[in-house]
Amino acid sequence: MPESYGATSESAGSAWAEIDEISADIANLRPQVDVILVLMHWGIEYTNKPSERQNEIAHAAISAGVDIIIGDHPHWVQGVEFYGGKFIVYGVGNFVFDQMWSQETREGTIVDLFFYQQKLINVSFRPTVIEDYAQPRLATQEESTRILERIWETSEFVE
Repeated sequence: MPESYGATSESAGSAWAEIDEISADIANLRPQVDVILVLMHWGIEYTNKPSERQNEIAHAAISAGVDIIIGDHPHWVQGVEFYGGKFIVYGVGNFVFDQMWSQETREGTIVDLFFYQQKLINVSFRPTVIEDYAQPRLATQEESTRILERIWETSEFVE
């Protein structure tokens, strides 16, 4: 089993995240826009702890000028982080998906972002649960507490 499915000169695969290229693209975009929000498809499936590679890419993107990062792919909710005064959501979990085989794969979150004068001033999470194969609904209070605690346990607050 390969460690990665990134494209190489010898095989097809996905585009690998090259930090230098990402940073250059962000730096070129920064003067043209008010806010840069990046959606990242990344991470290791079925874990709520962001990988070292996710941290590395996120920190480089923030340092290059990104305002907020929203990640997906692991199929579980993952932690959040404040880094350099910016906000990172490493994994929003599942929303409309057919993975009914575990509690974690049935959970997700809607992230509401509130801006004022190009600054992120508030973030709120609305936890969700999938029922009956790809039918999301807002989580109950008990479910919300469990989902938010799962996010909190792997979150970092670094300035």
